[in-house]
Amino acid sequence: MNLSGSNVSIPIPEEHYFRQKVDHFGEMQGVNGTWFNQYFLLVDDYYKPGGPVFLFIGGEAAIKTVEMQRGLPLELAQQYNGLLLHLEHRFYGSEVNGRSVPTADVNLPSLSLCTSQQAIEDLAYFVQSFPSQYRKYNLTRETKWISIGGSYPGALSAWLRQKYPNLIYAAHASSAPVLALENFWRYSYAVGEAFDYFSGSKSCMNGWTRAIQAMDQKMADINTYQNMLSFQSNFFSEPLSQLMYPADFASQVSMMIATTAQYGPNYQTFTLPNGNKTRMLNALCDGKLFPAFTNRNATSTILLSSLQNLTKAYYASIETSARKRRRDGQVAGSWHFWWYQICNEFGYWQVAQPLDDPIQLLQSYSVYSQEITVDYFRLVCQTMKYPSHPK
Repeated sequence: MNLSGSNVSIPIPEEHYFRQKVDHFGEMQGVNGTWFNQYFLLVDDYYKPGGPVFLFIGGEAAIKTVEMQRGLPLELAQQYNGLLLHLEHRFYGSEVNGRSVPTADVNLPSLSLCTSQQAIEDLAYFVQSFPSQYRKYNLTRETKWISIGGSYPGALSAWLRQKYPNLIYAAHASSAPVLALENFWRYSYAVGEAFDYFSGSKSCMNGWTRAIQAMDQKMADINTYQNMLSFQSNFFSEPLSQLMYPADFASQVSMMIATTAQYGPNYQTFTLPNGNKTRMLNALCDGKLFPAFTNRNATSTILLSSLQNLTKAYYASIETSARKRRRDGQVAGSWHFWWYQICNEFGYWQVAQPLDDPIQLLQSYSVYSQEITVDYFRLVCQTMKYPSHPK
């Protein structure tokens, strides 16, 4: 099914549910042999008998129809007359009317079923069962299944192919962190590199790192909780100005640029106090909104002030958006599932690049505050009562 414009055909994915096993390993008492409905999307506009199946893997968020209407998976389906499927990861569709949740609740005991191992088995069982449930496509044992994913779903794609080469003919794994590390400081390095690439210059990241250094130096001089709260109030309005740990505060400031690095410069926009919208890339690198970041002669005091003004504008904007989502009845998201997984399985702690980096990849200073350490993330896991033992 598709909508046609003058020169462009846009497919309208079909929505389906698949009868999936709750527990593939029989480890959770009381659920062995039970089932849940796992959401998936289907595009067959380009499929011709004998064509491959492209299995687009969902990750740490609810899947959306727009993800099937652009990008590599769709291009491959068009080029190779393939069937395109997009399977939602267990639990992560919960923000959409409790979709794809295998348990009656999402309390801590239930989250023991939220693992990459269960997700891989979900995918394998889906591949095995789909042909008999959707006979009209005449899929056979010779049909080639190609898994596709990026970031965490990219790792799932690679792991699925590794474990089930008899089911998966080939795997596309984009930016896939297949080797999980607790001390994942190279991510912060990649953030700086991404801004350098998008802006075509190292000047804005040089200004940003100097601003982060000024913030760290100021924090090092603060010796009381009340003084820290006072300092935080220069960056945030309530409730973020009351963050308990210095690293909580430092991570909120440092990591607000990471979304641009991960999803591209057009993904991360926010509204300025005057009502105009801007991209994070422009705020840092165009030399107009916050010119200190691209001014080599800007003092530490001016850079710190610019960092405070940028942070306050950014978080005021996203808090306004969050209030609108709550007013419209939308759930804020399902990041607690991802926190459970990284505490329990992976680590992937996006810590600050060390100042004594042995590979000499450091810019003038780290992109993230030096307060952001592995010990800080372990403390976060303990605070949320999530198991803190990445496997």
